[in-house]
Amino acid sequence: MLKMESVGFRYGRKGPDLFAGLDLVLEPGRIYGLLGSNGAGKTTLLKLAAALLFPQGGRVTFDGLVVGSRRPQFLSDVFFIPETFALPAQRPDQFVKITAPFYPKFQPETLRTALHEFELEGNGALNRLSHGQQKKFLLAFGLACHCRLNLLDEPTNGLDIPSKSQFRRLLARQLDEDRIFVLSTHQTRELEGLIDPIIMVQTGRVVLHHDRWTIDQRLVQGTSRTEPGPDVIYAEKAWDSWVTLAARKETDPTPGSIDLELLFNAVLNNPDAVQKALEVSHV
Repeated sequence: MLKMESVGFRYGRKGPDLFAGLDLVLEPGRIYGLLGSNGAGKTTLLKLAAALLFPQGGRVTFDGLVVGSRRPQFLSDVFFIPETFALPAQRPDQFVKITAPFYPKFQPETLRTALHEFELEGNGALNRLSHGQQKKFLLAFGLACHCRLNLLDEPTNGLDIPSKSQFRRLLARQLDEDRIFVLSTHQTRELEGLIDPIIMVQTGRVVLHHDRWTIDQRLVQGTSRTEPGPDVIYAEKAWDSWVTLAARKETDPTPGSIDLELLFNAVLNNPDAVQKALEVSHV
């Protein structure tokens, strides 16, 4: 379990607080989707979890260990893939030989399977691969490390359409009751069938943290030919109609899957109403 308790963080001694009193608990056996606007703190949150940044207040722990102590038993059980990275001038086999020993649960067969599915079979220098090929190698290696805490910042950026499908299948197969995956992304439609629960951060705080079942059961998405009334939480104009999000009522149709982009925009524009609808069952 990853716990953030009253976490405070700012860049620079006199900079404004990015986080102030942030609380968050992540349970194993889940693939969390981390959403937020640019500058909301998604990458910072991942780096705090990975002990690449350190909070000025509160604490971050993983299974009772203070993450910032950077003990070997924690560092060998966390894998962070940033949005931007640079791989060394090494062949894949050289990289694996040097890096895999830091991860005691590394499984070569998982790496071989992932590389095969990504159609990445060569053994040329990693730094000479395209960005998309480098991303596929790093994703394959990260999955093969079998760490319990896996932090992925925009994992599908740089991947072509077939590779995105392959990544979703690979990740789904790797999830088990001991592993936590956190995927920070703007590409909600590429990952919405995979991520659950959903976490949204905005203005330095967690403004939403719910599983998909709760979201789909307590909210209803609809369309309206006329301008929506006051019972609607949020509405977007789409051609000659409105797409709406509202608290579910007993008379509403069978629950369906809420579009995450619509939910995201609703949270940005009316966070208190969304939170109230999710916390109180109306059916």
